[in-house]
Amino acid sequence: MRVRINRNLLWAVLIAASIALITIGHEIRSESSLHDVLSILSEQIQNDQWSQATAGIDGLEKDWKKRRFWIALNNSTQDVQTFERTLALLDSFIRSGDRKNAAAQLALLKQIWGEFGG
Repeated sequence: MRVRINRNLLWAVLIAASIALITIGHEIRSESSLHDVLSILSEQIQNDQWSQATAGIDGLEKDWKKRRFWIALNNSTQDVQTFERTLALLDSFIRSGDRKNAAAQLALLKQIWGEFGG
């Protein structure tokens, strides 16, 4: 027994599912307070509040892991990888107490996040 699949119906279902996933991803991303977290992190770095900045970067990394899949739907793999690489560098500079480099990486992270539409 052979099952016949209507290709037009299959394409319509795939397109509708894609639109639904992208919409959900956009809604999740829109609820982000990541911009606020980055601003607070900037103040902590400027004031040498390294223990608070370490806690902030840990929270930021957890938040990113939750959002990564949805953000990757709407952005290039290279942009997502650049964000992750910058986040890792920021983490290491915060943990070492390097204000100048942490501030530079944070500025780059804010720029990338803005390009994501955050």
